[in-house]
Amino acid sequence: QQQQQQQQQQQQQRPPTKVEQTNSLELGKGLYYDSITGLHVARGLTVELIAQTGEPVQFVPRGMGTASSYYGGNRELTHATTSTGTSGGGRRDSGSCVFHSKPDGAATFYDPTVHRDGGFHYCINSERDQYGGFFCLEMDSDCRVVDYVKRLGGHPNDGCFEPSNAVRTRWNCNGGKTPWDTWVSCEEIERDEGGGYCWQVDPYGRREPQRIMSIGTGEWEAMAVDARYSVPVFYFSEDDRDGAVRQMTPRSGRYGAAGWDTLHDDQAEVRYLVLRQDRTFYWSSRLGEGRDSAVRSFPNVEGIAFDVVDGVPHLFFVSKRLEMLFTLNFDTNRWYSSSTNGPMVGEGDFRSDPDAIVPVAGKYLFIAEDGGGSPGVFMK
Repeated sequence: QQQQQQQQQQQQQRPPTKVEQTNSLELGKGLYYDSITGLHVARGLTVELIAQTGEPVQFVPRGMGTASSYYGGNRELTHATTSTGTSGGGRRDSGSCVFHSKPDGAATFYDPTVHRDGGFHYCINSERDQYGGFFCLEMDSDCRVVDYVKRLGGHPNDGCFEPSNAVRTRWNCNGGKTPWDTWVSCEEIERDEGGGYCWQVDPYGRREPQRIMSIGTGEWEAMAVDARYSVPVFYFSEDDRDGAVRQMTPRSGRYGAAGWDTLHDDQAEVRYLVLRQDRTFYWSSRLGEGRDSAVRSFPNVEGIAFDVVDGVPHLFFVSKRLEMLFTLNFDTNRWYSSSTNGPMVGEGDFRSDPDAIVPVAGKYLFIAEDGGGSPGVFMK
């Protein structure tokens, strides 16, 4: 323990990397090397290590600034055990609750009724084989960690607070954020092992995790949502050679305003993407047709995202096996493809498998690279 404390103190006492100041963020340009994290970062961004697999998460001390003012200032943090001392830099350990392994899909969440003084939750999947799950770091308005909890899965003896309604999950890969600020966590379990489920999870723990039954089991990867209308339309990707891209449309008005129950409509319509050779596409009611199209045109789909670009709705997804980005134009009903190894914005080379994708301001896509010697996040 003394050795661990000394290492933590040394890390916190290391001087920050000197970065040339800039008044604007130039994404993908002017990369500098951050010596503490070992990352190359675009000028205008700073980077800080806040948690590391297998090590206790460091919290700000209770009573410091905004971290103590949540819930009237007397809220008990929900991790399992805490140490009474600090480990340098004015922070305290989370005790035996260590940061989870194999972090994957993630999102941030803000609820003004919870984050009264600012701050947010940063929540991340764990793609562990037997004890995957979904975990949340709670941040204050200064981006300091004030708590760390598990909301789905995890190991029963991982030292973290164990809810009475704990559910075990596996291979929680990516997922997606809903318009009502919940997370869909997708299990990437091979179909010959029974397949996995996609689960809706409340990042604040106010509801029990719930399976999305209308799409059944599969080797799930990610979810995207078209929220332009009162009843959203959801899209799911499956990381398999014949993994069909699903479109799930809940019945209009069954649950009133869109919310948690919308994803659990047992009579939702599920259709499957089919790409034609003439570069048009349609959605079929037959799963076999969708699987055949995947084998021919887009095997092993990873990230999927919806965005409106120049007023036109688009669905984007990437094929890991082909290293291709696919774009569906919903106005023209036509599809396009381009190599993910092609030109990116700014500096750096994308050389390995495409993974998660995130739309940026209706203009760009962030594409995460998986594998290789120096994977990164690029903009296309």
